[in-house]
Amino acid sequence: MTGYQTPRPRSHIVLLYVMLLALVVTTLTIVSRPLRSESTAAPVSGQNQVVPEDPRTDFPDILDGRVLALERVGSRIVVGGDFTTIRLEDGSEVSQPYVAAFFIDSGAFDTGFRPQLDGLVNSIEAADRNNTAYIGGRFTTIDGASVARLTKWDFALQAPDGRFRAGAPGQIKDIEYSSGRLFVGGDFTRIRGVARERLAELDPASGKPVASFTIGVTGDRSSGVRADGLSWTGTGAIVRSLDITPDGNTLMVVHRGDRVGGETRWGAAMIDIGGPTPSVLPWRTNLWPASDFVGIIDAEMSPDGSFFVVTTHIGNFTPLHDTAIAFPVAGGADVQPLWVTQNFDSTYGVAISDAAVYIGGHFCWTEGPDSVVEPLYVPGPDGNQFSCEVFTGAQFAPETVYRRQIAALDPATGLALPWNPGSDAFNGVHTLELIDRGLLLGHDGNIVGGRTVGRMAFFDLGSGVDETLPTSATVSPGAGVALLGPAVSLIGTAQDNLSIDRVVVSVKNRDNGLWLQNGGDLAGGWQALDLTLTSPGAPETSWYRDVSLPDGRYVVNVRAFDGSDNRGELTKTFFSIVSTIQEQPPTAVVTSPAPGAQMAAGEIALGGSAAAAGGGVDSLIVTVRNRDTRDFLRRDGSWGSFQRLDVDFTADALATDWATTVSLDPGNYEVRVRAVDGGGAKSEPTLVAFTVG
Repeated sequence: MTGYQTPRPRSHIVLLYVMLLALVVTTLTIVSRPLRSESTAAPVSGQNQVVPEDPRTDFPDILDGRVLALERVGSRIVVGGDFTTIRLEDGSEVSQPYVAAFFIDSGAFDTGFRPQLDGLVNSIEAADRNNTAYIGGRFTTIDGASVARLTKWDFALQAPDGRFRAGAPGQIKDIEYSSGRLFVGGDFTRIRGVARERLAELDPASGKPVASFTIGVTGDRSSGVRADGLSWTGTGAIVRSLDITPDGNTLMVVHRGDRVGGETRWGAAMIDIGGPTPSVLPWRTNLWPASDFVGIIDAEMSPDGSFFVVTTHIGNFTPLHDTAIAFPVAGGADVQPLWVTQNFDSTYGVAISDAAVYIGGHFCWTEGPDSVVEPLYVPGPDGNQFSCEVFTGAQFAPETVYRRQIAALDPATGLALPWNPGSDAFNGVHTLELIDRGLLLGHDGNIVGGRTVGRMAFFDLGSGVDETLPTSATVSPGAGVALLGPAVSLIGTAQDNLSIDRVVVSVKNRDNGLWLQNGGDLAGGWQALDLTLTSPGAPETSWYRDVSLPDGRYVVNVRAFDGSDNRGELTKTFFSIVSTIQEQPPTAVVTSPAPGAQMAAGEIALGGSAAAAGGGVDSLIVTVRNRDTRDFLRRDGSWGSFQRLDVDFTADALATDWATTVSLDPGNYEVRVRAVDGGGAKSEPTLVAFTVG
């Protein structure tokens, strides 16, 4: 590992990793590890194995240009870039510029997906598990209609979603969709006519900028002079990559600007998006000197949400250029890297699983298992440090290993794993995308792993991957209850068809927006709490954690992950901590559907119970909301602004069941209920997310 400011030997990091692992095994207490949301983010499988070295060869070959974007959308792999021509299995060639789709099981070209764009595609993001995707880039029209660099495609209709309008004057570089929220980053200054500096949150149905999110990226750190005298002029404060923590409360922004929301943040920033008003968190790295340029190309958050990796280019200058750099997600001022891996040439794409950090670029060397912090190794005068060949008999040091344009690194150390398929790209491997079935690769070559595949390669783990989502529930505290504090026991359950790997639990004070930390304090940064699982690895387990909370209103967020790293729906339980309980407030719960339930389309029964001591249950506020469009179901069956539904219950009873029936099409939904007692007091809301398919 190469040095930076105050370098630490890799052995120290490995020792710490082993000690922590031993602690986990002996105590059964796990650090709950969040996973990237489905978008990066189809729920991306963490994958506890490295993908095979041999890519599939049954896909049509993209013959020219570059593949810059890849995503799984239901049964399809959707590909974007600046290519124009595809060679089909029968040898015929078709013109399909900039975007195409192939069926994941057969590899066949999707002849129904033939949009005509007039410019390249940088990013593709699944909007749900099957039918829609956001596409962003430099194009200004699609099928002759003006869309200005961002569109939403409906695969059921094989046409753009006409309700979505979000034109931008500059290119879209990355798109992130998670839990019904849509974020875009790039080089724009306006979205749909509204001022937004290179970063925006949009309504996922209409494309209209969300009024509460006004944080922008300004200034320019893409140009500068390095300490070795190299001068570089970049293209401005462009946002390169976005990602969201598994609970949906923190947005990672990787960029080449100077300030984020008016705060100095070089290279990367973390934004709290969990409250009503987004704010820039204290996280900051000072790794880049003020005179240097920030040459970041891509970034990705790890499946466990504990770290992210950025890739850099220009001139083999460690730790800032031609490297992969891992940073912790948690932290405040002056965050230091976990590791820095020197690749000796431009490093472009990155994708992270539980088993590996995959990197791609224009490099042919990376740091091997024997690499050390010091001294920094640079090939001598008889070697060519920027080339994929070694001249005049010179050899790279034993600490380096040959990895032609693609490598897999150990997530704990950043050192190369044995995986070594290789690519024959000219400029390099530009993009890597982890999906539930394996790893997708985009480059400007034709051969990967010794096989002719064209501009796209798919390292397939096979169709037997477990896709059943786990479920979770909070047993204590109960929904809407007021507890006599400060001691509180957090207790819950998690279930899966095969095994529960981990449960991610976080607690937020709704009055001040602060998060409970593992040390017991309330602070600004989201943190997953350490838990005890009674039966880790079993299909069903209980979890618990004792905490101490001051008076206030709280929400506990829970999400389960199974052994295949499928992530369940996020459940939220609202409760209060009080010093004295003079009169118990009303309570209301949802018993049907269960959290994370997957239900058939059509008539769906909703139900639960409510209780109130103060004059009995006077009324119930029950709503159903589409998590994709954010619209509410109305009494007449239409969708639009907020409206409570009619429900059956026993008025003025101290305790009553409630029920109603709704008709729902396939999609992602949430039901929310609050009880109101005779004195007008309202319970804390109870919210249950579910899917109709």
